[in-house]
Amino acid sequence: MRNRILLWQALPAVLGFGATVVGCSGGGGGGAGSTAAGVRAGASWDPPLALSSSPSTEVRALEADGNGEVLVALPPQLDVLRAGPGGVSLETGLSDPPESLATVGGEVFAGTGADGVSGAADVYRRDVGGWQRVLDGAGEHMLVVALGADLYAFESSPGTAPTVHVLSSGQWNRAVVTLPVACLPQQALSDGTSLWVGAAPDQGDALLFQGDATGFQQLPLPSAMPAPNERERVTGLAFDDQGNLLVATALEDGSGTVLRGRVLVYDVAQQTFRQLADLNSAAPLALASTGSTVFVGTSAGRLLEGDSQSLSEDASVPANLGITRLLPDGGDLWVGVRTGSGAELLRRHSGTPAGGSGGGAVLGYADIKPSLAACAGCHSSLSTGFVLSAGLSDDAADFAAVAAQVDPQSPDRSPLLLKASAQTTHGGGSPWPVGSADYDLVLRWIQQGANQQGSSGASPATPAGGSPPSSGAAPPANGVKVSYLTHIKPLLGTCVGCHSSRSGYRLSAGLANDTADYQATLGYVNKAQPDASQLLRKTSGAVGHGGGSPWPAGSNAYRTVVLWIQQGAPYDGGTPAAAPTVPARPTYLDDVKPILSTCVGCHAKEDDMRLSPGLKDDTGDYRSVLGQVNLGTPARSGILRKATKQSGHPVKVFDVGSLPYQVLLKWIQTGAPYSKTSGPAPANLRRKKDDDD
Repeated sequence: MRNRILLWQALPAVLGFGATVVGCSGGGGGGAGSTAAGVRAGASWDPPLALSSSPSTEVRALEADGNGEVLVALPPQLDVLRAGPGGVSLETGLSDPPESLATVGGEVFAGTGADGVSGAADVYRRDVGGWQRVLDGAGEHMLVVALGADLYAFESSPGTAPTVHVLSSGQWNRAVVTLPVACLPQQALSDGTSLWVGAAPDQGDALLFQGDATGFQQLPLPSAMPAPNERERVTGLAFDDQGNLLVATALEDGSGTVLRGRVLVYDVAQQTFRQLADLNSAAPLALASTGSTVFVGTSAGRLLEGDSQSLSEDASVPANLGITRLLPDGGDLWVGVRTGSGAELLRRHSGTPAGGSGGGAVLGYADIKPSLAACAGCHSSLSTGFVLSAGLSDDAADFAAVAAQVDPQSPDRSPLLLKASAQTTHGGGSPWPVGSADYDLVLRWIQQGANQQGSSGASPATPAGGSPPSSGAAPPANGVKVSYLTHIKPLLGTCVGCHSSRSGYRLSAGLANDTADYQATLGYVNKAQPDASQLLRKTSGAVGHGGGSPWPAGSNAYRTVVLWIQQGAPYDGGTPAAAPTVPARPTYLDDVKPILSTCVGCHAKEDDMRLSPGLKDDTGDYRSVLGQVNLGTPARSGILRKATKQSGHPVKVFDVGSLPYQVLLKWIQTGAPYSKTSGPAPANLRRKKDDDD
């Protein structure tokens, strides 16, 4: 406690934003003439969309639906609203007010709740016909958030420790863990490997937790020095471009009246807090970030914008009585506000960054080609739906491949941008975060028509959604028996890039384990109704799928899989083959290199175990991998601990005891040889010390 008080006392000396700028509604400092980093000049606002005529409603959650519109949770109203250029419409089916929204694998979920109403805590899934309840809770509130391919639901009631439920691979795991103390979770945010949860106690300081299904730990926030009967609640969480966590809080009295608020910056690496903003007689009710830009909406109706060092006010925001939710969407910003006549939704279109130049030149493929270098390592060497030439050597073919991944009608919803910014599932991470220079460049190129040639002679791209590709060889003729090994396994080459490192539908690295891959695939097959199989519905785009639609309905691949399922989904005309065995003396070239094919997409850019694009430099890659090998204690090798997520690594590539794990372990145990004709790894290439990675 002593250290916490000292940290809080030290904060005023390092503030990047003082109370004189964002304090009382009459405070000066951040007027219309001041511009901080990230503030845009020439921003314009669409006419407000009226969401409700009741002053008691407020925008509690916003979620982009992938079609240029947003879904709105507006408690105490029972319906979810869909808003966009065409106006506002209702989506029905909920029995209690929606309070949170989350998207997992293209499917949208809502968490519901109401103060004092036991049993209001439910989870609903958005279907074509409306919203369907998928989890019935007994508490008062349910907060939903995505973590990778899983959905987390935090069920809470006053005076009790929240219970955490997890939806994984289509199955609910109920009450897997509880938070350490009694509280009401208000906000949750994923960092890719864990969740950060902000909560409100019955009274006292706000609470912050970090964890996952294995457990959550509490991180003490600097005290807001609340008086008796006052409580502080977390109103927003966001990450800046440096990986720091931003935490917005509001201090309220016993009646719920806002007294003051603050925005804190938590240095995750150093585990220290500093204060970014301190508001008097107002509080931040909304917080969001995109790239290096941070947005804060206040209870006084002010919109602040800047970075994690300083903020300034955007005085162009339409008059309102409080900003309750923010959602960056490409280059735009959705803003949920209170007004005297009810809740409204505003949309800001950003202009040119202050100090920058808009430029009138028409961009061409050559302008964005350098940005694609971050993609070529994976997409020129793995079988995916987006294939680039090795070294980006074939401009015509690469342009055609890129053009098929853009949506000129909704540029910011282009699969190219959604995947590269990790807004949808992407095995290669986020090479172009929203708001980054690469993201903005490619977005502008698509907005201009995705031209092949620049100003010297534009040639518009053909938008995605034309005639479906053939997607594989023609299906077998009538009477021919279709088997997994002969016909289906080759088609899964478009899936393994993502599904060898993800939960749910899990394939082996390089499709090396035929028996396991066959069994995994059967789990997504419906023999009674082949067309209803999840394997086909996801790969055809009939339901949400982070990997797009590699097998459109009617394509050769689609028809082949239908025929296979109709015939009973046989393995190879008989019983499944025996599982592959671990070689007695695995080698890098024959056994380890194929496993690394799932790693090269990220590690072609990483300093830690850097791999060559396409794994073309065998000796160089071998040396790099040896840096993650512990010959003294093989099971403690970094390559094994990281790939199984026992040590810091953003994803689990395979499980302990799986075939790839056993092959790598045996390889290290036998000296990590390069080839069948070589001996153990040369001493000068081994790690200088055997320690735990």
